[in-house]
Amino acid sequence: MSGVLYALEWSTFASSPRLVVVLLYLHVAAFSSTLIAGLWSLVNECLDPHSAKRHFARISMGGTVGGAAAGLAGWQLGGRLGATALLPLLALTCFGCALAVTLLARRSRGSRKRARRARADPTKGTLVMARSPYLRHIAVLVLLSSLGAALLDYVLSSRAKGTLTGAEQLVTFFALFHMGVGVGSFLLQAAASRVALERAGIAGTVSLLPLSVLLGGGVGLLSSALWAVVVLRGLEALVASSLYRAAYELLYTPVPKAEKRQAKMLIDVGVNRIGAVLGSGAVMALLVVLPRGVEPALIVLAMLVAAACAVTAIRLHGGYVRALETSLKSGAVALSSARVIDPATRRTLAETAALDRQELLRAIEERRSVRPSEDPFGSARNSEPPEGGQEFSPQGEGAGFVVAPSGVGWELAGDEIDDVSRALADLRSEDEARVRFALARYQPLPAALVPAAIDLLARDDVCRAALASLREVAPKCPGQLVDALLDRDRDEVLRHRIPRTLEACTDERTVHGLLAALFEPELDVRYQAALALLRITEKSPELRLPRERIIAAAGREIELGQKAWSDRALAWNAERADERLRNRTDRGMEYAICVLSLILDREPLQIAYRALFSEDELLRGTAIEYLDNVLPEEIKEAGMAFIGIARPVGRPRRKLGDLERELLHSRA
Repeated sequence: MSGVLYALEWSTFASSPRLVVVLLYLHVAAFSSTLIAGLWSLVNECLDPHSAKRHFARISMGGTVGGAAAGLAGWQLGGRLGATALLPLLALTCFGCALAVTLLARRSRGSRKRARRARADPTKGTLVMARSPYLRHIAVLVLLSSLGAALLDYVLSSRAKGTLTGAEQLVTFFALFHMGVGVGSFLLQAAASRVALERAGIAGTVSLLPLSVLLGGGVGLLSSALWAVVVLRGLEALVASSLYRAAYELLYTPVPKAEKRQAKMLIDVGVNRIGAVLGSGAVMALLVVLPRGVEPALIVLAMLVAAACAVTAIRLHGGYVRALETSLKSGAVALSSARVIDPATRRTLAETAALDRQELLRAIEERRSVRPSEDPFGSARNSEPPEGGQEFSPQGEGAGFVVAPSGVGWELAGDEIDDVSRALADLRSEDEARVRFALARYQPLPAALVPAAIDLLARDDVCRAALASLREVAPKCPGQLVDALLDRDRDEVLRHRIPRTLEACTDERTVHGLLAALFEPELDVRYQAALALLRITEKSPELRLPRERIIAAAGREIELGQKAWSDRALAWNAERADERLRNRTDRGMEYAICVLSLILDREPLQIAYRALFSEDELLRGTAIEYLDNVLPEEIKEAGMAFIGIARPVGRPRRKLGDLERELLHSRA
C-alpha cells in the first residue's frame, strides 16, 4: 500500500506539487511508524527470547545499512535530480519489503496459527496494558523516548536553519547527517551490540539511549554552534537506531502472543505518536514563553525527560524476568515424562495426558502436598508398608500387651524388665514380621532404639516402617541421624534415605548437616539432602540458607557433569556409554536445579528446566533466556554451557499434527 502511494505521488507531483507535498507528509506520518512496528512485530513472533538476542542485532544492523544507503541516495540523487527523484526509489523499496515480509510470514506458519487465535481474543490493547504493569512500563519508556526525540529534532532543525542558507544546503546537510548516523549505527551495532546485551542486559542496553541524551545534552549546552547540536542529536539517533532498537524489541519476546499482538502496535505507533505530539506541544509552549532562549531550554527539558527514561529502563529488568516466568508457566506442558524432576510429576503426566496446563500443575501440586518428598529415582518415600505387608497399631487390645502378627509365636508384656534389650534383638532380626512388630510396639522410639532403626534403612523390606518411626523422633535426636548421614563408611542406600527422616527438623544441627551432605561424593545422597532442605524451607519460609554454600554446591555439580563428558572422550567404547552418561548428567542437572531452587524462585525455575526438553522451540528459548537472567553470576557461564552439553540428541521426530495438537493444548 505504501509503495503504491509513493508511485501515485510521484506521477502527480508535476501537476499538483502543493497537494502532493501535503499528501506525502500525511502519508509518511501515518505509515512510517506503523510499517516499522508491524515488521518488528512479525519478526518478534518468529523468534524465541534466547535466539532473538542474536538475530535482532543482525536485523538492526540491516536497518542501519539501509539508513546509510538512504542518506547517500538522498545526497546524490536529491542534489542532482531533485527530491522528486526519490519517490520512485521509495516505491521500489516498499515493494521489495512487501516481498520479504511475505516470505518471512510463510516461514512462520505456527506463528500465524497462534496469531489467528490471538486475534480472536476480544481484549483490547488498552485493557491489556491496564492489566500488565510490565507493558505499562514499556509504554512509558516509548512515550518518554519519543518526547525527547521530538524536542531534539526541533533543536537540530532550528540550529541548522539558522546556520545554513538555502534549501540545497539544508538538503545536503540532512542527507549527510542521516548517512553518518546510518554508518555510525552499523559500526556500533557490529562492534558493541552483542557485548552490550550480554554484559549490560536488556534493560541496561535500553538505558544507553537516555544516557546518550544526558551526555550529548552537556555538549549541547556548552556551545551554541551547529556541531554541538549535531553531536547531541546524532548521538541519540546513533544509539536509538542500533543498540536501543535491538534491546527494545527483546522486551516483547516473553510477552504472551495474545497480549503482544494487541498491545505492541498500540505502543509502537499510538504511544510513540502521543510522545511526538507532547514534544511538539512542549516546543510550542516554550516558543511562547521563551522565544529567544528556547533551544537551551529544550535541551534541558530533553535531559530531564532522559533521566526519567533511564529510571524507567532500569526498572524494566524485574518486569522482564516476571514476563519470562509467565511465558514459561503458560506453555510448559509439552514435556517428556522422562525429563521431569520427580516421579510424582511423572505419574501425573501419565495420568493426565488429556488435561490442560492449569489442571496439570494443580494435579502436580496436589500430589506434592500428599507426598512432598518422594524419591526422584523411584524409591519409596512414604511411610506406608509395601503391598502385602501389615501395618501394626502401637496399642494392643489387651491392657499392657501388643498383639503380635499372625505367624509370630511370641508376645511382649509392656512392663517386661528387659523390654528394650529384647526390642534391640527384634530390630536386628532378619525376620521381617518380627522387625515390623518391634517398630510398631515402640511409638515413639526410645533413644536407645534409634541406632538400630537407622540400620534398618538399608533394608528394602522394612525401610518404610523404619522411616515412619524415625520421622516421629527425628526432632528429638537429629544428631544421630546427621552423624549417620555424613558417615561415608555406612551403606549408601541407608545414607540417601536418612534425609527423608529429617524433613520435620528445622534446628541448626540438621540444616548444617544437610548442607554438608550437598557435597558428599554420592549423587543420590546429595540429591536427597537437597530435597529435604526444600521441604524444610517450604515449612519454614523464614529460614535463610547461606547463599554462598548453595551456589558452591550447584557449581560443584556443574563441574562434575562437565568433567564426566570430558572423560567420556577417553573411553574405548564411548557410544555404548553415552546413554548411561547422559542419564547421570540429566540427574546431575536435576540436582543442580533442585539446589538452586533453595535460593531462587522455585516454580518458574523448575518449569524452565522441564521446558529445556520441550519440543517447542519458542518455549525452550524462553527457558534458556530465563535461566540466563536468573542464574547466579558465579556459575552462569558454566551453567549455561552445562545445559548445552546435557541436552538430548538424536530424539525421534514426531508427526507435525501431534506436535500442533500438543502445543495448542499446552497453551490453552
